[in-house]
Amino acid sequence: MIRINHAYVVAAALLLAASLSAPLRAEGIRTDELQIPAVISGATFKLEAIVVRPDDGKPHPLALINHGSPRDANDRAKMSPYRMWPQAAAFARRGWTAVAFLRRGYGRSQGAWAETWGSCANPVYERAGRIAAGDIAGVARFMTSQTYVSKADDDRHRGSAHPHAGSPLIVLRDSRAALSRSQGRSKRVWRI
Repeated sequence: MIRINHAYVVAAALLLAASLSAPLRAEGIRTDELQIPAVISGATFKLEAIVVRPDDGKPHPLALINHGSPRDANDRAKMSPYRMWPQAAAFARRGWTAVAFLRRGYGRSQGAWAETWGSCANPVYERAGRIAAGDIAGVARFMTSQTYVSKADDDRHRGSAHPHAGSPLIVLRDSRAALSRSQGRSKRVWRI
């Protein structure tokens, strides 16, 4: 018969529970939920977001982390910026202020889904990309006004998109944004 010391079982369970909940407090970073008032085409929409940054009270460069589009339109409402927390935490551990956010029509972000790309037979991805870029630029404008985001004009102000075809990649310089999307071997860049 195997004898189990209940104190060891309880200690192991507590250690496991602590390790599973630790990422939100780990390594000197903090996570804050935020409804970003993004101005898009002259209207203000509150976009659901999380900000993950070093918990040192200093400003840091900005990393924007954005999502792709689910295959099933019904899944848009189920999306959460917390799905991008691991990427945001990786940036924060390296000294960045990372914001993971959802565009209009996703999760609890305000506004209807605006990124229609047409039919599969005749898709218009450029239009959808420009609309997504408008949401991203609105977030960038708001975030660059925050005291915990560094105002340095250097190449460290970048964005990241969920890796799939057609995802926008944003690079910020002087609070301007550019959308870059690969199309086969060529690359198109749009200024906002």
